[in-house]
Amino acid sequence: MMNATCNYPGHIKKNCQSQIEICRRCGGDRKNVSDHKECVIKCHHCMSDDHQSTDYKCPRIAAYRKQLLMELKKRAELQQRDFREIRENMNPKQCFLRNAET
Repeated sequence: MMNATCNYPGHIKKNCQSQIEICRRCGGDRKNVSDHKECVIKCHHCMSDDHQSTDYKCPRIAAYRKQLLMELKKRAELQQRDFREIRENMNPKQCFLRNAET
């Protein structure tokens, strides 16, 4: 889960505390169009210039993903049910049959 307003993981736009929409490429205010015709890539999480703030190369994003995976491994009983539900919802044949019933 990556917030599109501030590009920080772990919360949604509705709960975001950011006062501005932060550009994932340079960290500037996205509403300032003149600065974003050609913005320079610089992650605003770790200040690296080799990736955007939403990239998996970012140590902050990598740490968040690692934490999520650890939590999933602790809750193995939920994994099976959730993955089965996702597979069923993503199955084109099942989607077609559900839509045909309505």
